[in-house]
Amino acid sequence: MIQQQPIYLIDDLPETFDVYRLFLYTGKIFSNNAQTDQDGADNGDTETHDDREWMRLAHMYVMGLDLGDEQFRNTVVDALVEKVAETVRAIAQLTYMCVSTDLHTRIATRQDWPPKSTVRPPMATSYAA
Repeated sequence: MIQQQPIYLIDDLPETFDVYRLFLYTGKIFSNNAQTDQDGADNGDTETHDDREWMRLAHMYVMGLDLGDEQFRNTVVDALVEKVAETVRAIAQLTYMCVSTDLHTRIATRQDWPPKSTVRPPMATSYAA
């Protein structure tokens, strides 16, 4: 017979448990909340974008530890890995846009164009059939 005991989640947020409840039914984590993760007005003194999803995922992992649910914790780690990958992709795209803009400006103003390169051009390779 399975013994049932109450679990007290005093330190966990109701929103975190709601995500866990959905996970039990769907097997998926819904950690991105577009309504609360909005950018604020930039006043120059404070950071305007607060990505709350990082903290939400951290709270979920800790709750998974409290509940002893390894599958939930593993799914949270998968979500964290995907979040890191999204961040890296966004940084790469932003970097590409900055480099492209700089290159476009250099071409338009004819500054340092064509660029001086120390890299040797690739040698043609041919294979006899």
